[in-house]
Amino acid sequence: MSVPLDEKHVTDSKSETIPALHPSRIESINFVSYKPPPLDTSDQAQYGEWMERLQFIAEDLHQLLQQPHDIFWCQVVFDEKIHLLLDSYLRYAPRSFDVVYRLDLPDRYKEKQNEVHRLIFLTLLRMATHKESKENLITPKIFGDILYENFLFDVPKMLDMSILYGRGNSQILSKMVNNIFTQQPKYEDDLRATVPTILHVFDNVIAKCRLDNENSATEPKKLGKGESADTLVTIATSDFQDILFYLTDIGETLASFMEIYPKACQIFHEFSFEQKLANFYEQVIPELAEAVKERTFDDISHRHLMKQKLHQSKGSLKKIFNLIITHTCIQPILEHNKKESEPYVEDFLHTMTSVLGERRFLADYESSYSFQDIMDIFDQSECSVDEERLHYIKNAVNTAFATFGKRKKPSGATTTGGRTSPDGSPGPPDDQGAMGGAYGVQIILILLQERCTATGASVSPIELDSMIIAVKDLLPDLGEGFIEIALEELSYNVERVINCILEEKLPPSLIEIDRTLPRQMAAPEPELLVETRRNIYDGDEFDIFRNDKIDMSKIHKGKKEEKAVFRDKNLIKELKPTYDAYGSMYVENMYDKNVEYDDLYEDEYDDTYDTNNVGADDADSADELMSKRLQFRTDRVLQGKEDDDDDNAERDAGPSTHPDGWKKNQFVADPAKLREAAAQRYAAKVARRGGGQPRKYDVQGQAKGQGQSGDVLKNRAYKEKHKTARANHNRRDMSDRKRRV
Repeated sequence: MSVPLDEKHVTDSKSETIPALHPSRIESINFVSYKPPPLDTSDQAQYGEWMERLQFIAEDLHQLLQQPHDIFWCQVVFDEKIHLLLDSYLRYAPRSFDVVYRLDLPDRYKEKQNEVHRLIFLTLLRMATHKESKENLITPKIFGDILYENFLFDVPKMLDMSILYGRGNSQILSKMVNNIFTQQPKYEDDLRATVPTILHVFDNVIAKCRLDNENSATEPKKLGKGESADTLVTIATSDFQDILFYLTDIGETLASFMEIYPKACQIFHEFSFEQKLANFYEQVIPELAEAVKERTFDDISHRHLMKQKLHQSKGSLKKIFNLIITHTCIQPILEHNKKESEPYVEDFLHTMTSVLGERRFLADYESSYSFQDIMDIFDQSECSVDEERLHYIKNAVNTAFATFGKRKKPSGATTTGGRTSPDGSPGPPDDQGAMGGAYGVQIILILLQERCTATGASVSPIELDSMIIAVKDLLPDLGEGFIEIALEELSYNVERVINCILEEKLPPSLIEIDRTLPRQMAAPEPELLVETRRNIYDGDEFDIFRNDKIDMSKIHKGKKEEKAVFRDKNLIKELKPTYDAYGSMYVENMYDKNVEYDDLYEDEYDDTYDTNNVGADDADSADELMSKRLQFRTDRVLQGKEDDDDDNAERDAGPSTHPDGWKKNQFVADPAKLREAAAQRYAAKVARRGGGQPRKYDVQGQAKGQGQSGDVLKNRAYKEKHKTARANHNRRDMSDRKRRV
């Protein structure tokens, strides 16, 4: 049968029998403490020193882990240097959410850091195991005493272990921590003693944020503590950054520890930790969010880092609240029967009722953890729940979420503009109507408190009237003047005014004021002369009385017109294609006087004026009229070749021949010859213009299937486009032109 280590005895070099756990049996190992990686990535000297330190730590831990079971425990129990190494690493090792963790370390540095990280975890795992094998074991009770009396583990160490190794080794780490608490129950007492310290840390954070006296205006202030003029917006950037980093570290560490050791939630619940956490969240988180928006940072990356840290802290605090109510209320309800689950149901209702006043916290909590899921659990379980209280809590959560909450994809139907309730309903449930006007007043108070800050910021007259009406609906005996003064005194916080009046905790400045004081309406301010202008230019883009910024680039100072740039040839270049297309093209029109057509004889009888009754009243006979008409026609055709003889003598002489050889009385020329002569004259005219031979356009091209050149395709397109200007398509135009000649 194997003997536990605490009962074993060995013989030393002096042949003396000593216990197996004895200080004389430790090995001479010079453990060095751990230091965080340098922030300056360009300093090779610091990185070289840090790398050398990691190398020493890795070698020492390898040597320690290779020791037998009894020598290992002698080393960890009696060697103080190993304790310093473990404490320094758990304290200074980079967390996953730290800025240092995201440094761009070289690969060899990362490998060495990961190696040390793994060796530390293996050392802690061996220290938390009381039975390694059948031969190597320690009595459980003695094991717990060894851990507790030699400070091998404590609550801060287990918190650091949770945040360092909780993500990648959660199952093994959970077994380690559970074994430590199981073998040594005194650690639970230490954890209970730690909770007030954590709550005190929350108070310190509130004090650092200058919010410790914000909600205690009626309480006496501590002596020796005056109000600081600094706020979250005006404090130093380093201090503001420390607050966010500190808050993120606290939240992430507690959330990881509760995930690793769920039984800790019950211990925190004994101190109403979740209620105080909600109150802390309501005071600090909105102020930090507003400060991040208003503060000025060195660069945008710094602002982004602050927003990221704020988001991490919000998520961790909400996670802590959810873990506590889940492990202390919801989970026991599912595990117990109807009668045994009644205390847990009442505990849940009491916890949720106590945090209904923290509306911003409820809205943010609802955006991450739906309250409807909890109601579904109650519906599926056998427990009996006060439906009225449960629906009251749900309506309060819905109201808070509708005012402050944000959700990208609501699970139900959305409202007509604006945010939705958590379950997607556009408003309060139907059964809420029985509450009468109280629900409406509650909505008004929430909306008004959202618009008015707690710093006493000025409000518009319309908002002030709404606040006065909201208070007067609940307290109709009060005068509007008193309500206005109370709102101004209490930073326009409607709920705070009503609470102070009902609890008779008004500030000293309001106690002696008559509560029925009527409101004195302020005299209307005289209208400014600038606002009474009546001009056609009022409100335009150059009106300096109504516009803060004027576009000076549109204002020209100097001469009436700017200098024209005569060297700019863009307009000429734009018109050149037009001149090329139409400038040298001959276009026939009605005003042309073509010389080549002047001598041509019109062989078509012109009957345009035959219907006119011309010369009917004259004394001339028909023969005389015909002779005059023939004479007119002959003179027109043979113009320039008049004979000097008398017309009558010429008529008597009979027909004669012209010296040129053609008959003098030739009336009609050969049309073919006329066309040939016209073509020759046209060609000569074109040659005189410099055009040369008319251009030939090849539209026939090659045989089908052999392809066509670009010129043939271009000529075909041109012919298709301008075919109406030739062939037999312009009969009407040519007919009109013939009649005009």
